[in-house]
Amino acid sequence: MRIDYLLHLKSNSLDLVSADGKVVRKLHFPPLVVSHLEISDPRQFDTLLTKLFSGLTLRKKFLIILHDSVLFIKQLTELSPESLHSFLDLVPLEPEDILHLSVTLHNKVFALGTPKKLTRALESFLENNEGKVIAALPQPFLPHLVSKNSLSDQDIPYLSTRIASLSGLDLLSAGLKKSRRTRSYRHQVALALLVIALFSLATTAFVFRKRLLPSPTAASDQPPPISATPTPSPAPSATPMPELNVYDLKIRVLNGTSTPGLASSAADYLISFGYGNVTAANAPEDTVTETLISLKTPSPEVFEELFAALSSRFSVSSQSAILDPTSPFDAVITLGL
Repeated sequence: MRIDYLLHLKSNSLDLVSADGKVVRKLHFPPLVVSHLEISDPRQFDTLLTKLFSGLTLRKKFLIILHDSVLFIKQLTELSPESLHSFLDLVPLEPEDILHLSVTLHNKVFALGTPKKLTRALESFLENNEGKVIAALPQPFLPHLVSKNSLSDQDIPYLSTRIASLSGLDLLSAGLKKSRRTRSYRHQVALALLVIALFSLATTAFVFRKRLLPSPTAASDQPPPISATPTPSPAPSATPMPELNVYDLKIRVLNGTSTPGLASSAADYLISFGYGNVTAANAPEDTVTETLISLKTPSPEVFEELFAALSSRFSVSSQSAILDPTSPFDAVITLGL
């Protein structure tokens, strides 16, 4: 499945990005047009979109990337009408103005919500001009929704700090399209249950498939599969690398600022991504100006995962530090402002 353009939707702007990751154009929403995640002037909003896409052929396939600023995320202890209703009560929008669904990642259930009118207005504009929106994906979950075994044959570096391409499009697309026919809270809950069932089924099938495939390092009398046969290509970057699971890391978050509760908030934020062993404390100093990631064992993969998760909220140093080998933690994150 080929994607022609990405649309990075934020609360006050929209970036038009080509499939190779290059920002083509930027559109900033004036406060009189979009305010508090609501479209105040629909006609002017359409005018701004017309200028953004001026000179471009809109008969293309688009993928909407939902930025943190237009997302509401909460981890649920269980999937039930009561827990979803509790989540909707926390969102500062009316229930009928929220496009929401639930997903399961690493055996944890998350409720996601985004402004319905803003997303729909963008989708309607494109479809009225013969464009097609494939899906709307939440940016914080992209590292977990991309894989080498992708539905797409085209790498899109913009989606992740590592080279990856799209997967899971149909699942989240269903949440975007089917909700058009949703007219009651009961129907929305039924849709959320259906999406979770499909997502769980796909995840289970993928896990079993990986277990059934022979390990490339295991001794075997059978000839290796054709896809694993060495080729004369000299490019080392084409060699598949095993995906690193960083969610069992023991992580310590230190507050290096004078802002109370910042470390606890950041720890909860990481936990919402699926990291299961995160604690918070204060750093010896409270004048740190840049967030620093320190690792006991240097690992570009671990650093990129943590950097991608934190950079949307903090100014993170592009260089990692090395922890003392006797440290009880695998990673220490010192927050700075």
